[in-house]
Amino acid sequence: LTHFGGAKWDVAVAIDVDDQGWVYVGGESISTDLPVNNGSFQQNLTNNLTRDGFIAKIGPAMDTLAWATYVGGNLNDHVRFLQVDANGSVYAAGDTESGDFPITNNSFQTVHDGAVDTFILRMAANGSMLEYSTFLGGSDRDYCEGFSVDDEGNACVVGSTISGNFPTMTGVLQEVLAGKFDTYLFRLAYDGATPLYATYLGGSEWDLANGLAMDDGGFAYLVGATDSTDYPTTGGAYQEVHGGRVDVFITKLDLFLDTERPVSVPGTDMVVDQHDTVDFDGGASTDNVAVVNWTWEFTYHGTDEVIWGPTFNWTFHIAGKYYIYLTVRDAVGLYDTQWVSVFVNDTEFPFAE
Repeated sequence: LTHFGGAKWDVAVAIDVDDQGWVYVGGESISTDLPVNNGSFQQNLTNNLTRDGFIAKIGPAMDTLAWATYVGGNLNDHVRFLQVDANGSVYAAGDTESGDFPITNNSFQTVHDGAVDTFILRMAANGSMLEYSTFLGGSDRDYCEGFSVDDEGNACVVGSTISGNFPTMTGVLQEVLAGKFDTYLFRLAYDGATPLYATYLGGSEWDLANGLAMDDGGFAYLVGATDSTDYPTTGGAYQEVHGGRVDVFITKLDLFLDTERPVSVPGTDMVVDQHDTVDFDGGASTDNVAVVNWTWEFTYHGTDEVIWGPTFNWTFHIAGKYYIYLTVRDAVGLYDTQWVSVFVNDTEFPFAE
């Protein structure tokens, strides 16, 4: 058993243990004399009137402090979750009011955007530097309420937001804020810069996330509280209808996000004669999931023609060169456009009147 702290107020809310039994704790402090070590990332409390986060590594017998560091800016900052990986790097997430919270170059979001932003960071195994650190949030309040890191180092965070411009992605479950307070889920790649999934989740009232778990199949499990009668549920679920003033919600999300564009294949260029009928086939177009829409467009005799479907045929009575454009789309709206040319020979003999 051991104490850890300085002369004032120190609170730990996060803990993890590595395979050798070293213990990692995180929280917040207003003590100026927290026992940080020389060479740690941040050795001083930034502002004596506000709280900084902290992270510390303590030996298996609780008799050794490997390192400890503050993490924070000029206002209030809270480390709420942490997780250590197989290499000893420490992932942490929490909330910050500080515009000068330590952020690394080229991370996902380098500017503090609202009154409260979430942060996600990875600390080097010796506590001396940030491998990455990023803000996460929109122009209002974005609170961190759950955190998990997978074996590939992708960090996933859930929380609650009233920001109408929280950075969601195209093709996710819910791209826009639906209520007064929505849950959010955000998944960040190992590089600390690339978003893998980002969505709102909620109905027309208050929806507050309180926990997160991940499985090996890429699914996220969220739990929280909602007073939205229109919170999204699925058919056949245990309880599809909101039952009381405030209900628990339990949500399972597939975090696969289709970001690969389809490939349009309208065929090969052709040379035909007047009055020939030409068959067009876009069936060779591909997508990593599925092509769901084929749109053909071309101009014929001054008229813009639009035809839907993977195949069609057209009889060319007028000589000339035509460009036939095929746009294919997938289920999340990604698209590709390519063209094929048709040269129509003039086969009609001229005649004199």
